[in-house]
Amino acid sequence: MVEDRSVRDELVIRLMFQTGIRVSEVINVRLEDSVRDERSIRIRGKGTKNRIVAYPPTLDVLLERWVNVHREAEFHAADSAYLPPREIRSASAR
Repeated sequence: MVEDRSVRDELVIRLMFQTGIRVSEVINVRLEDSVRDERSIRIRGKGTKNRIVAYPPTLDVLLERWVNVHREAEFHAADSAYLPPREIRSASAR
């Protein structure tokens, strides 16, 4: 459980810092929004505006760790692929 949170927290903070996406945008990122071959993530912005954001290679390992931690949960809950909003706000406030 602690490992889950530390991976998630580090991923959230690095995503925001290294890509410039907002907390409100990180909340809506789903696993299928990432195109790992291209190192990009589809971001749902304000209103109906979507954009593609590239992420640096340094996030590859962290993203892979997070996916592996949550792979099991994906099969059990439809919304498990989201980064949990309440916990993201908590992580970003640190």
